[in-house]
Amino acid sequence: MGKKKKNRTRKLVDVETDDTAAGAEDASTAVAEVSDSESDTLDNENTSFADEEGHRQDEIEAREQDELAREQDDIHDDDTFEIANSENASDDVEVPDEETFQAPEPIRQNAAFLITKKQLMKIMTVANTIVWKNAPYSIEGHLIICSSEKALTIRATNNSITFKKHIEVFENSGDAECGVNAKKLYAVINCMPDGLIRFSIEDLKMQIQSEDRGIRYTLICVDAREFPNEPEKPAESEFVGIPCETMKKIIDKTHKFVSKETFKPVLRGVLFKRKGERLIAVATDGKRLGLVEKIIGGKKKDSFEHIVDAEFLKTAYPIILGNYSSTLSMAVAGEIMFLRVGGYELTGRLVEGKYPDYRKVVPVDFAHEFTVNKEDLLNAVRFVAPMISDTRAKRINFELSENTLTLRGMNIELGESERMLPITYVGESKTIGFNYTYLVDLLTSIDGDNVRVRFNNDESPADVMDTERKDYLFIIMPLKMEEEVSVPVPVEADVNEAEPVEAVA
Repeated sequence: MGKKKKNRTRKLVDVETDDTAAGAEDASTAVAEVSDSESDTLDNENTSFADEEGHRQDEIEAREQDELAREQDDIHDDDTFEIANSENASDDVEVPDEETFQAPEPIRQNAAFLITKKQLMKIMTVANTIVWKNAPYSIEGHLIICSSEKALTIRATNNSITFKKHIEVFENSGDAECGVNAKKLYAVINCMPDGLIRFSIEDLKMQIQSEDRGIRYTLICVDAREFPNEPEKPAESEFVGIPCETMKKIIDKTHKFVSKETFKPVLRGVLFKRKGERLIAVATDGKRLGLVEKIIGGKKKDSFEHIVDAEFLKTAYPIILGNYSSTLSMAVAGEIMFLRVGGYELTGRLVEGKYPDYRKVVPVDFAHEFTVNKEDLLNAVRFVAPMISDTRAKRINFELSENTLTLRGMNIELGESERMLPITYVGESKTIGFNYTYLVDLLTSIDGDNVRVRFNNDESPADVMDTERKDYLFIIMPLKMEEEVSVPVPVEADVNEAEPVEAVA
């Protein structure tokens, strides 16, 4: 429409120019003709514009009808394709429906049982060593209680160690499986009076009552299906029997020598190496080493080598103590170790990596050797220790002369301490130094009355052995003379911390 107006205007200007050139006498006539011509042109333009608008609207409507028709054809084709595919699909292929993607509905549960407080507290004490380090309101901060007419099962995990215990209970009825906050449950059971405790579980609510029903707690539970799945168990033939007494000895004589350094993950575990009927366990932190060798039976071809996490052994220790006269079963599947004893099942991840060759650390020949009473030596170290307990090296010097051992602790700023002992020693006078805390760890791990100490010099490992036993030994690195550091450090040290430790906490 704008284009036609421009044409009309240009035409008016041309006509007016011609009329002016013709003269004034014809001006009135030209104006009249132009007026008539303009009226006719506007009428023609209006008619043409209306026609064009009508054609344009018809084209738009036609185009919309074509697009709608194409869309209907596409939908028809898709339906036809889906129908054809469904007709040709195999019978064993299931087409997922909307319910497949919905969250599972809670399982209705109803169970009841009786259990003694003493029995439950004993189990929860072990389970909580695993659970309590987890976030209290995470699923790993819960215990899974599974009750059936056959037995009661309690499970716990921290994603590294999994605990499971089967328990025989009284008046067990119904089936239920749910997760309950471990810390809250422990606090509740601890407050209950001694004797039987009544449990009832219904639709993710656990009711706990005293035997006389005078005390009652109600705990909200979580769906057990949110709990991590149990690792797949190895075949029964893969399990190896080890007396609990033997396993206790292994843990007692290795746990002190496991490294605490996080950047040495391999040394944070205990090496278990089987050669036929022999089982060898080794632990070291690079400064001392404990080695135990036991006979467990088996065939000559039987062998394995695994690094077991020290935390796993620490968790298993109270269970082993409680079943001291029994035999535990141990197996490995993939990177998981399985341990079973007394209705308990423990699984733990093995430490990845290659353990150092401990055989290269143990010297074959020694230049110096002496024998001394273990308790006398231990007491002498404790007498000398107060003078050196706040030094960096914690160095205690062993000064040997014929049948005499002088223990000396020196602190340049504070003074020195000295203690003399009778020993069995023949040879030249010799002085060698050790870290006294490491020495105490070794001495408290020896069962016999007398110990034998052998060494070469301050650059070679020394060994400390029970004179009556050959199934275990300890290695300790002496301190070099230049390591005689006596600068006090701001660390409070208590000599009583070096008391013998007979069990893992």
